[in-house]
Amino acid sequence: MTEWTNEEVAGFLPGMFNEYDNRTAQEQASTKYAHGGGWQSFKGFTLGGSKEDGFTLEYPEDRPMLELSRASFHDQTLVLFEGSWVAIIEADGTMSDVARMN
Repeated sequence: MTEWTNEEVAGFLPGMFNEYDNRTAQEQASTKYAHGGGWQSFKGFTLGGSKEDGFTLEYPEDRPMLELSRASFHDQTLVLFEGSWVAIIEADGTMSDVARMN
């Protein structure tokens, strides 16, 4: 189980990602979240904020969504945002993928 900074809001996410499983976050989510459609990448978001002050997820013409919880996963960071959006942040601080997992 991957530990999240706020497990109360993380819901079932801690049980979906296992750091001892070598598969990517997307592969693990597709298997363990199959009833919800698996990991479905969504394009158009940008990442704001910072690791130190908290990230925001931004979409054109929408207000920024705030970070609710995060977890270290392999060499990445998984971040849960308002609206049930989950982003994968690389070690260099760039966002590589985002999907809705509600």
